[in-house]
Amino acid sequence: MRVPIPGLRIVEDPEPREEPRAGGAPSPGAYLREQRLRRGLSLELLAEGTKIPRASLEALEEGRYEALPGPVFVKGFLRCYARSLEVDGDLVIDLLYEEERARVRVEHEAGPASAAVTATAAAPGAPRRTSAASLGLEIGSRALGALGALGARLPRANFLMWIIVGVLVFGAVFAVYVAASAQRIASPHS
Repeated sequence: MRVPIPGLRIVEDPEPREEPRAGGAPSPGAYLREQRLRRGLSLELLAEGTKIPRASLEALEEGRYEALPGPVFVKGFLRCYARSLEVDGDLVIDLLYEEERARVRVEHEAGPASAAVTATAAAPGAPRRTSAASLGLEIGSRALGALGALGARLPRANFLMWIIVGVLVFGAVFAVYVAASAQRIASPHS
């Protein structure tokens, strides 16, 4: 029941925001494809309007992020695609992050041995599906994996930088002290 309040006007959004289905978040590409088909747009028309190549739009819709130049392009293309469909770009990026979190969760629960088996179980010659957000993390995790347990115990880079700065400052002060002491010893006493 709405109670009229003087000076207060209720404004409703003429086109409510379309949220993804509650039965599970779809991939950002599937969500955008669904929105494109609802509006009756073809990929060719969308490619003309966004200036994104048709092959890249297809890769986005199919979730083949490795076929795109890099994670920054994936996010930019998704935002541009969403803007052209008048869909909230932040919602699409949130779907991308949710998809990545789910993939990382599955890999983490399966363990490193299972991830290696999954990677080799793909069809021969087929590219391994890698999401945009994990491209940079994959390289870092390989490097840390090579370091073994030591990699997990390394302090943060900021902390190491301040240790190095501290050692350099201490060295400079010590060098000045030694130089002053040497000059005092070398000067004749009157």
